[in-house]
Amino acid sequence: MKKFAWIAVAFLGLFIMIFLPIESLNFSQKAVLGITFAMAVLWLSDAIPIGATSLLPLALFPLFGVMSASEVAKPYAHRLIFLFLGGLIIAQAIQKWGLHRRIAVNIVSFLGANPNTIILGFMVATAFLSMWMSNTATTLMMMPIGLALIQSFSDKLTDSEDFLNFSKTLMLSIAFAASIGGVATLVGTPPNLVFAGMYNKIFGAQISFAKWMEIGLPISVFILFFAWIYLVFFGFPFKGLPTEDMKGIIEVEKQSLCKISFEEKIVLTVFVLTALGWITRAGFDFGSFKIRGWASFFPYGKYIKDSTVAMFFATLLFFLPSKEKGKMILDFSDVEKIPWEVLFLFGGGFALAESFKATELTHWVGHKLAFITHLHPLMLVFLVILTLGTLTQFTSNTATTTIMLPILAGIAQTSNIDPLILLIPATLGASFAFVLPVATPPNAIVMGSGVIEIKDMAKAGIWLQIFSTIFVSLYCYFFLLM
Repeated sequence: MKKFAWIAVAFLGLFIMIFLPIESLNFSQKAVLGITFAMAVLWLSDAIPIGATSLLPLALFPLFGVMSASEVAKPYAHRLIFLFLGGLIIAQAIQKWGLHRRIAVNIVSFLGANPNTIILGFMVATAFLSMWMSNTATTLMMMPIGLALIQSFSDKLTDSEDFLNFSKTLMLSIAFAASIGGVATLVGTPPNLVFAGMYNKIFGAQISFAKWMEIGLPISVFILFFAWIYLVFFGFPFKGLPTEDMKGIIEVEKQSLCKISFEEKIVLTVFVLTALGWITRAGFDFGSFKIRGWASFFPYGKYIKDSTVAMFFATLLFFLPSKEKGKMILDFSDVEKIPWEVLFLFGGGFALAESFKATELTHWVGHKLAFITHLHPLMLVFLVILTLGTLTQFTSNTATTTIMLPILAGIAQTSNIDPLILLIPATLGASFAFVLPVATPPNAIVMGSGVIEIKDMAKAGIWLQIFSTIFVSLYCYFFLLM
């Protein structure tokens, strides 16, 4: 019954918006506002599947004369959607052949010499995998390894406060690192691709994989390091745990890995080549010194994008044979679990951005909210990050960025300021949600471990939330504005 109430609110709001007498708006613009309102309500309430909501522009925009059927269909085939799809397919191959566990265990083994560095090892492994894989899948993969470590000591140390603190820290470190690592690359978390797609749709400019890494990777590294320091020494401090026993358990995990298989070698090679292809495609600009990207050596290099790299190597996995007779590294049944609804969500978000641009609604929204640009730039950036970070404690960060970025784009256009000043902080702020279990899937997953309570996550998450908001605000101000 509650779902039907939200559906009624969504479509009642749509028709009220359309027939509301707003002199400065024409019918198409009011229709876009109404459809955006309806989609926002349905996305945030989860009254119907998120992917189904994302298909509404295909049905409603032509009916209300906003865009033609062919025009509204184009955003659903945006190149960035295929960049994400290619990344998901490669991640599926990594999981199928167990390469993700080998990577994680070896990183933890390399860094884990005592309880503190074991935590660091888990965080580095989780963040690294989350740069390339879904943070949900990464958390689901890392949590059992962490629980195995906790379980091995549960009989001897179950009453030890230090061990309870270590257990809480380990679970929280996995959840937080998954969100932090996703910020580093375009494919690490959906809000990054939402931003890149909308920036391209509204402003006609592109953000390459390497360009985003220049912004996201340093932020990810600094916040990850702070999170480790805070969790280990201030959040839930622990000491006096049997270091050698812990190290031994990690070694047992490492020894349990079989010899690297032929298929793992193939997938690892494809993964490395894909990452290198993304990073080096567009080249590097160091002022007067420039390094050409490899795409420029092709006759039609301007046609090659990061999505080309992703789909080339993702498709290649279906052609490469495994040692199992008659089978390939991947077949289509392996990718059935890909979250297709997220791809529809991208399409719906890009369609909304296109409608804001086509109807010039961004200018109207920008005029109404332009007053906030009179704030000091640092305060403006801080306010944007704080707003998005707060909203995503209760809602999907992908849905939130999809709704908010066109509005911020309109403010930037109307106020004649660089849109990146608003859009990048908003995108980053949406990914840092550490306080509540509902804020991100990794938070919810580790709550299911039974090791931590909501108050534990809130206690640790609030300080990490404050630090990330302040740090990202300063970083964006000094490196994007100065």
